[in-house]
Parts: sequence; C-alpha cells; structure tokens
Amino acid sequence: MSTTSQPHVTQPPSSPARDRGGPAQPLLTVHNLRKYFPVREGILNRTVGHIQAVDDVSFSVMKGETLGIVGESGCGKSTLARLLMHLVPPDAGELIFDGEAVHAPDGMSLRELRRNVQMVFQDSYSSLNPRMPVQDSIAYGPRVHGAEPAAARALARDFLWAVGLDPELFGPRYPHELSGGQKQRVNVARALALGPRLVILDEAVSALDKSVEAQVLNLLMELTQQVHPTYRFSSHDLNAA
Repeated sequence: MSTTSQPHVTQPPSSPARDRGGPAQPLLTVHNLRKYFPVREGILNRTVGHIQAVDDVSFSVMKGETLGIVGESGCGKSTLARLLMHLVPPDAGELIFDGEAVHAPDGMSLRELRRNVQMVFQDSYSSLNPRMPVQDSIAYGPRVHGAEPAAARALARDFLWAVGLDPELFGPRYPHELSGGQKQRVNVARALALGPRLVILDEAVSALDKSVEAQVLNLLMELTQQVHPTYRFSSHDLNAA
C-alpha cells in the first residue's frame, strides 16, 4: 500500500447525465419487487414449491445517501442486489432510476442502468478474471462503454491510487497475487471506474477479517469526498452497517 499523495480521480469521458429530476428526486425507487425460485424434485423435475427470496420489497434511495439493508444469511439480500442490477429477472415489481422506469418501453435500458449502477460482490476472488492483470480488469468497463484504451488505462491507474494501491506495483499483478483486502480494493476501484451514480455493496466486507474490514469501510467513506457515489449496502452484521 502506498503512502504517497494520490492524484485527483478523473471521471470517465462519457459520464452519464446527472440529476435528471433534481436533488429532491430519489436516485432509485423500488416498487413491490418480487422473486420466487421454484423448488423441483424427481426425475420429472416437477415444481413442488417456491422459495420466496424477495417478497414485495419497496424502498427509495436518495441522491448522496447510504442505505443499509441488514438481515441474516439466506434472507434474500444478495438476490435483491442482483435484481437491482437485473442480473436476475424479477417476477414482479418496478425499478425507477432518477425518474426513468428501468427496462420499460421508452425507459432506461439495461446497458444504461449498468453504466449508472455498479456492484461490489461478496467474493472478492471469483468476481475478478484470474487471467487478467488487475489494471486491465479495472479498465475493461470503461473500454466497453466507449473509452479509448489509453484513457481507460489512465482511469485504472487513478482508481488504483484512489483505493491505496500503487499502480506500478499492483497494476500488473493477477488476482491470486493479492490478499483478500487488496482484491476487494481492486473490486471497489473497478466499480467506481465507470463513474456510477449508485454503488451496490453486497456483503462486500463479510469475508474479510475485522482489521481489513475497517480499512475497506473507511476507504468507502473517504471516496465519497472524491467521487460522490450513492451507496446501497447490505450486510448480516449490524455493527458493520
């Protein structure tokens, strides 16, 4: 970890429009979101019941706010996070992002949603490509969304600095060469490199020991002063929340 001063973090060149509805409008509104998973058995694979992972959930997240969702393991927090990213299709319900309905006619497309919303997963290792140096992993998202390769690499370096990792030292490394806390810092950098308006943190510190957990949580708080994201944070640990 570097202790030298960190440069100002630049935003990606194609940052999305901000505050379409003004500061008083919620950034994300969820109406009656539902997801049931079928329980199947036998050689005929018959449905014999359903697991109610997310059942009629509604909430709003204001711009600049951190919303904490706390519950025991298995209660549906990760499913809810994936529903917000449309990684899992909902059975019912509606998502509204800054006044625009998501994945609706004349609404916000899934590509635009994922340009505005990024996620830090619980498993810091499996969420990184093991065959890709971490600097390339961070630069990948901006390149997919239109950044020039040189600009994407510059963003990756900036965000490695922002999360306390020297890009000269850590940028060329592969995930297996990093500790758990370092991998999760890379995941935070990757999420922020697109300049998202909302960052979903799904049990992002639960796999870390307490000292590293505190470092990552402090890092997330410090980054609000640089890139001003809105956080949606889920955890089974009330103290962490």
